[in-house]
Amino acid sequence: MNVGKAAPGVEERADQVAEAACNLADTVSPDTWSPGAVEDAIDAIEALTTSLGQISPDATRILADVPAAIGALRRHLLDEDDHPRLVATVPAARGGRRRGLGHGWTGVRT
Repeated sequence: MNVGKAAPGVEERADQVAEAACNLADTVSPDTWSPGAVEDAIDAIEALTTSLGQISPDATRILADVPAAIGALRRHLLDEDDHPRLVATVPAARGGRRRGLGHGWTGVRT
């Protein structure tokens, strides 16, 4: 399925999400996450997965494993008793900092 023209506001909101995700990636390190921030990021992944899955049955099929992965991530990083706590961190990468998509990013056009 080819994606067509976006409905009013969709492209702008998708651009805002991409920009926010890049800004977050530029800001965080393993030691800067809080349980609330982890939960918010996981919620955003869930919402985006659900939205993208609505595009077509094939998109739904492709994204079918994402909910299980999100659940595993939530269990790995947060306490299951609904009292969030971070239980693991990833070592900081060596070398230059990862940068977002950059100023002026407008998405992939086909």
